[in-house]
Amino acid sequence: MPPMNRASFLPLLSILLAACGGAEPAPARPVARPDPPVRDVMDVLHRNPIRRDEEFRETRLVRDAGRTVLLVQVNKALPPQISPERDQVVLILEGAGTLVAGTKTLETKAGDLHEVPRGTAWSFANLGPGAAALLVRDVAEPPAADGPSPAKP
Repeated sequence: MPPMNRASFLPLLSILLAACGGAEPAPARPVARPDPPVRDVMDVLHRNPIRRDEEFRETRLVRDAGRTVLLVQVNKALPPQISPERDQVVLILEGAGTLVAGTKTLETKAGDLHEVPRGTAWSFANLGPGAAALLVRDVAEPPAADGPSPAKP
């Protein structure tokens, strides 16, 4: 499946990466990191392609007190992920695959956007011949435009 047009992602990427920048602490596990601020995710993706011998690769784009944004490239499968404290948004940038979130199994392709509630285990299996690329963003609280924040347990 050919990648989607770069221009179609720019408005969404600008929202997801708004106000990124600043120094980052050392990661707990090896991840590739571009120098902040990141303005063109597709450029980062194409300058840092996953190797054929890697099952997946994470590139941390943003990490601060309110959010984390990862560029994840997947050759085969991404092991189960879980964010116990924050909801996550997963945008499929390139490729196609199966996203399993909790008890839901979703066939997904480039351009699809999925929400994963906090505390829900999720994984992704690539179904295409080439690598799939995902943008994963932690969301601390829903945007103010969505109304009041839900009560916390």
